[in-house]
Amino acid sequence: MAGRKPQNTKGGYNKTLTPDQEKAFKQFIDFLIYLGHRADLKTVRAAANKILGDSASTHQVNRLWAQRWFKRNKSWFKTLRAKTLVQERKAAHRKEDLEEHFTEYYGALEKYGICFEDVWNMDETGFRIGVLNGKIVITYLNTKAVYLADPDNRESLTAIETVSAGGEAIAPFLILKGEILLEEYFNNDLDAESVFATSSTGYTNDVLSLKYIKHFHNQTYRRTQGKWRMLIFDGHSSYTSDEFLYYCWSHKIVPFQLLLHSTHLL
Repeated sequence: MAGRKPQNTKGGYNKTLTPDQEKAFKQFIDFLIYLGHRADLKTVRAAANKILGDSASTHQVNRLWAQRWFKRNKSWFKTLRAKTLVQERKAAHRKEDLEEHFTEYYGALEKYGICFEDVWNMDETGFRIGVLNGKIVITYLNTKAVYLADPDNRESLTAIETVSAGGEAIAPFLILKGEILLEEYFNNDLDAESVFATSSTGYTNDVLSLKYIKHFHNQTYRRTQGKWRMLIFDGHSSYTSDEFLYYCWSHKIVPFQLLLHSTHLL
């Protein structure tokens, strides 16, 4: 009677995301769910803020916005309480688990139109510097064994190697233990495109995984036959960080994880 509209008709005139941003946002959530990555309220909120930040918006959403977003999009997504699974049970793979894994793999190839030349596999391998191998030596006939002194300083190094189903390889990504690399100490015949990085442990972490995926993109995007590439890797947590997944999404890379504790089988 006073000319005011009812409460349930208000809103929708000043939405946080534009229609195009909303469409891309839904596609990204679908991307996370398809990869088996947790798409909880925190992840949804971070993804929305990432989109707003990239568009130079100073506005940031909160947890309540994420909850309201899910309510508005019940026709697209639903929420379920994730159940815990005993580690041993998850690691005890059956034939059916492996068959389902390959069904998802071929489904991803078809969904994103990925050819075998654009399927890449990466893995880390560690080795110690300065550890001696056995040598052939001359000794007496009655000598049963000869031992060499193994140095106490066993510096470790991690190499991330990447090869494709088409038979190609990219330059390695090498991680050394330390904080600073001095060029004067390097004397090698490695490919000029090889990347050196450092970490306090000599192993990968969230920061280095982001540097690696950028290295992977720079090495492979010119070779891409289709629009999307697939990168297969084991279940290291640093390769499922938010920034890692954002980069994959924006550069058309499908990160595909192997089943936990299945590397020896697959």
